[in-house]
Amino acid sequence: MQAYVVDWHSIPKAGHLWNEYFQLRRDEFVGRKKWNLPHSERAEFDCYDTPFAEFIIVEHNGQCIAGARLLPTDAPNYGPYSYMLLDAQRGNISGIPKELIPEELPVGPHAFEATRFFVRRDIGLKTTIEAQRTIVQSCHDRVKERGGTHLLALMPTQIYRLFRKFGFDVEELNRTADIDETPHSVGCIRVA
Repeated sequence: MQAYVVDWHSIPKAGHLWNEYFQLRRDEFVGRKKWNLPHSERAEFDCYDTPFAEFIIVEHNGQCIAGARLLPTDAPNYGPYSYMLLDAQRGNISGIPKELIPEELPVGPHAFEATRFFVRRDIGLKTTIEAQRTIVQSCHDRVKERGGTHLLALMPTQIYRLFRKFGFDVEELNRTADIDETPHSVGCIRVA
């Protein structure tokens, strides 16, 4: 299992994994979760997939099996969009309850947001856990390489328990609320 950090300059190096990553996002978020997101038959792609985003693509046996998106909180805006949590706080994202979002959200070169975290559903428990660990470690390492100190995410609360088992310092920042009938909260991983 190997993770790749892919940006808009390194897409050719990712090869077929790039297309598989966006297809799996579509399968997970549009197909399985039924979220109303922009998509085609082959990909889910939204307003946060900008040239400032980086993509963690986890490969196993030649296939993409997991991934996430990283976006600096101080990335230049594209139209009315900043980063997902801040936009949800402003009421611009209907599927995220406002009470989940802390009043104070960081914006600056020290803070990054991880979104679109997914793992294929057909790879078995052991491989799933390894893929989850690989994604979080890769996000953590990339934020650290870029001089960041905080990694924000909106995740099911049960995932944070797993991240803590992996050894990450995770603080849940605000209240819990249901998304897709699952308790979620905003978490912050301290990057050391």
